[in-house]
Amino acid sequence: MEFFGQDAAFDAKTLFKDAIIVTPGISFANMGQLVVDLLVNSALAQSDSVKLVGHVFSKRVAPMAGSAAFASQGPTELCLNMEAYLWSYPLPNGVATQKVALIQQRTSILAGQSAAFVKEFVQWAVDVEASSILVLAGADNMLCHDRDMHVYAVSHRIKWTGCGSNGRLFNSEFLDQIPRLPLGEDQEDMWEATRGAGLAPLVDREAMARKLSVLSFVLFCAEGNNVPDAAYLASCVAQYLQVPAASFKLLLPPSWSHMFGRDPSVSLFL
Repeated sequence: MEFFGQDAAFDAKTLFKDAIIVTPGISFANMGQLVVDLLVNSALAQSDSVKLVGHVFSKRVAPMAGSAAFASQGPTELCLNMEAYLWSYPLPNGVATQKVALIQQRTSILAGQSAAFVKEFVQWAVDVEASSILVLAGADNMLCHDRDMHVYAVSHRIKWTGCGSNGRLFNSEFLDQIPRLPLGEDQEDMWEATRGAGLAPLVDREAMARKLSVLSFVLFCAEGNNVPDAAYLASCVAQYLQVPAASFKLLLPPSWSHMFGRDPSVSLFL
C-alpha cells in the first residue's frame, strides 16, 4: 500500500502519526462509506482544519474516478477510490489536539483479495504510527441473533467491539453508553452472530494480532434509504471522536440528492 500526498513536503508518517484512522468496512448497505462521506462533507463545509492530504493506493482495490462528491469541491474536481482527509481539532480539555485520518474507500476489494488487503492496510497504519483504527460498518438486521433484536429503536441497533493496545480505548466513557457486540454460541467470537459487516472482522483480528488499538462500530440496518441511519451513526462517531459540538453539525453531501429518489407522495397514505 502506498500513500501519494498532495504536498510532497509531508510524508504519510508526518501526517498520520498518532491519528485515529477512520475507514469504512465495505459492508452491508454501504453504511461505512455513507458515514465517512457525511463526516467529510460536514467538516469541509464548517472547518479549515480538515483537508484532502492525498490518496492511498492498493493494487487490491478496484480503480475509480468520479465527479465531485462534496459541497466544497469545484464542478471539475474528481473523487478517487481511496482518498485521505486529515482533521485536527482541540479536545475538550483544551490542551491536547486530536488528529483524525478519514479514509474514504469508494470501491470494493478485488475478488479473493480481502485478507491480503486488510493485512497491508493494518501494516500501513502501524508504519505511520497511527494511534488506532476505527472501522464503520453496517450489518444485516434480519440476521442479527441478539436477545434485544425485538427492539427496533436505532439506539439499540448500534453496537461496538474492539481492544486498546494498552487495555483502554479512546473515550471509553462514551463507549460505556453503547452495548457491545454479543458473543456467538461458542462464547468466543462476537462476529459469529453478525452478518454483512464486510472487512470489520478481518481488521479487528489483524489489528489485535499486531497490538494496534482497534474499534468497530456496527449498525444493524436494512437495505434501502439508509440516510437516517447514516446520520445517526455519524453523530455517534462525532461524539466518540469528541468533535467540538458547538462548531459542528451534519450536512448531507450534494451528491446524495438523487441517491434514493424522491420519497413516496403523502397522498398514497391518506
